[in-house]
Amino acid sequence: MKQELKSGTHTACGATESNAVYRRVIWRIMPIIFASYIVAIVDRINVGFAKLQMGADIGLSATAFGFGAGVFFIAYCCLEVPSNLCLTKFGARVWIPRIMLTWGLVTAATMFVRTPFQFYIARALLGVAEAGFYPGMIFYLSQWFPDERRAKAFALLSIAGPTGAVIAGPLSGWILTHLNGVAGVHGWQWLFLLQGVPAIAMSVVFFIFMPASPAHASWLSIAERQLLADAVESSSVSQKTNGSLAKVIVNRKVWLMGLILASCYLGFYSVAFWVPTLVHSAGVAGLQNVGFLAAIPFLGAALAAVPVGSFADRTGSHRTVIVLGIVIAVGGLLIASVDAHSVFLTVSGLTLAASSFQGVVPVLLTVSGRGFNGKSAAAAFALINTLGSIGSFLGPYLMGLGQDLAGSSSAALRIITVLVLLIALAATRLPQSTGHLRRDGPVRS
Repeated sequence: MKQELKSGTHTACGATESNAVYRRVIWRIMPIIFASYIVAIVDRINVGFAKLQMGADIGLSATAFGFGAGVFFIAYCCLEVPSNLCLTKFGARVWIPRIMLTWGLVTAATMFVRTPFQFYIARALLGVAEAGFYPGMIFYLSQWFPDERRAKAFALLSIAGPTGAVIAGPLSGWILTHLNGVAGVHGWQWLFLLQGVPAIAMSVVFFIFMPASPAHASWLSIAERQLLADAVESSSVSQKTNGSLAKVIVNRKVWLMGLILASCYLGFYSVAFWVPTLVHSAGVAGLQNVGFLAAIPFLGAALAAVPVGSFADRTGSHRTVIVLGIVIAVGGLLIASVDAHSVFLTVSGLTLAASSFQGVVPVLLTVSGRGFNGKSAAAAFALINTLGSIGSFLGPYLMGLGQDLAGSSSAALRIITVLVLLIALAATRLPQSTGHLRRDGPVRS
């Protein structure tokens, strides 16, 4: 009896010590990662706000805008895997700042576009510059957190996305309204110039303050670094890690995950790039008012990510969370498409859809990383995100095409809703996460 008590006390002390170390890690690395991803999202979706002015200036139709917004992802996905492999070679401390520096320069240079073709080139170059950033961050976090802690860590990263979108709305609306014509420069040009600078600044911050891995974290003791390394290694071994890069490429699970992620991105980026236009079309006047209302769906998404990720980790019911989340998101898209002139239905539906998609993605990425580590993990995350980026391209492009052909964004939104639902049926093929190990034992579901 005494031995059992002693063992239980030792386990509790170990868990307390471990939790304290992970809290230190979160507070030390997550603020910089969070800020970096906020900047990425602002620079990725600010084009949706710039369109409200630049469309007339450069002769940009709805289809041309949709293609330009989506072509970012074609260039992005073509270089996802090579970029993540470079990250494993050069280290996160060097490669991630390189990504941020180049996309910041491209964003600022977008102020000089004068034709739709130049707009396409600028968006493609932004995709080339930013390629590998998100899966690189996912891989970077997987070096710090074992499997049972990753859904929450990935959720903390993911909420930076909608947080960036929340910031982008009012900020972009203010720039377009108050800086238009200053020094003879259009508001949309000021938008690209001013929003490109933070990425350049964050590249310097990341390089100076972020360690390449836990082994290089001088602010941790040797024992604490070993604790992190042992936890990640134990997690990988327990999942029968396969280190073959070739087997990653032919792995059916990787392609299934990529297909499901594509459905989520198809729906989410239909919202992300078009929410300013949808809100404006619903009858909202004033670019600053549009900016504030367009931030609401992303505020909901920011609030949903961590609770959903924590619930999935706690219960182990990852498949249920993924399937149910996508079904709810589809319902949100349908609500938004019911009446294009209702501000309430449009904003409410888009908020429900964005929140659900945002909650699903980190849970999906948690399941995706199981069974891989090292180069194979980097390649798996990148390949899954590459496949997902196909949906990121199709979403904004189909929205623009549908608006030009049907004269209404509601019809395009309904078509996208059906596509999301059909693709997402693949999620029912995922294994349920029963028996998944937590810090304090197995989870039953």
